[in-house]
Amino acid sequence: MVALAFYAKYGSSEDLLWSQNKTSSHQLPNGEAPSPEQAISLLEAELKRDPSNPEGWYMLAGVYMNTNQFAKGADAFAQVLETLPKTSPQFATVLGQYAQAIFFVEGIVSPKVKEQIEKALSIDANEVVSLGLLGIEAFEGQRYQEAIDFWNKSLVNADTNAAQALQSGIEKAKQELLAAGIAC
Repeated sequence: MVALAFYAKYGSSEDLLWSQNKTSSHQLPNGEAPSPEQAISLLEAELKRDPSNPEGWYMLAGVYMNTNQFAKGADAFAQVLETLPKTSPQFATVLGQYAQAIFFVEGIVSPKVKEQIEKALSIDANEVVSLGLLGIEAFEGQRYQEAIDFWNKSLVNADTNAAQALQSGIEKAKQELLAAGIAC
């Protein structure tokens, strides 16, 4: 439950895609924005034409994630990482999002998820998604103070939606500590 709330931070990549491309070929002939299924088809077709487009892969990953196609989202994030320069300021963030996509596929912070988290944090020690995932792992392992610490660190750079989800997780962890008779 905490993980799903944390995922809500991303908003709709579909909305981002269509707001950025209102005058492009990403509109339907009647001028309306496409459905998620149509958006996926349009993005997939565009990426077949230009597979070296990290922005396109990122948008496709977001649409897949927003339509609960987590395995496809993970694959698309992997493509972003293949095409995005490692020196890009967004690289750590994409690593964190890739880790999160794998987490949603596997349902746990597996060794593969942990590997991506470690890569992201080696680039940016304050990468929001990676810290959030470590907080989820700590919470699920009943290490509530550790979860609070990770989530508080993540709050520093979190946007409004992520901050709300993180605050909710922090409050749940504090309740668990209080129920165990441990002051926070």
